[in-house]
Amino acid sequence: MYGLISIHLNEIEKIAKFLAAVDPSLVLRIDGYFEIPGQPWRSATTTEVQEAALAARQYLTTVNYLTADSTLLGEKPLRLFG
Repeated sequence: MYGLISIHLNEIEKIAKFLAAVDPSLVLRIDGYFEIPGQPWRSATTTEVQEAALAARQYLTTVNYLTADSTLLGEKPLRLFG
């Protein structure tokens, strides 16, 4: 790991530790950043998001994640507002 990636992993690990102190069975979902046209930030790679999920799984029993190349499983979510 290097630079910003390791900083983000450290932050995710801190969040997972905090949640686990409350209840290790809480579910954490990590959404990888999706690139927005016209903005300088790139999308998170699948590997980066998977590494973040692995770091969180050290503390929590259920960690889900979403990446730019994830496939939709199940039904489309119901939109409640807007």
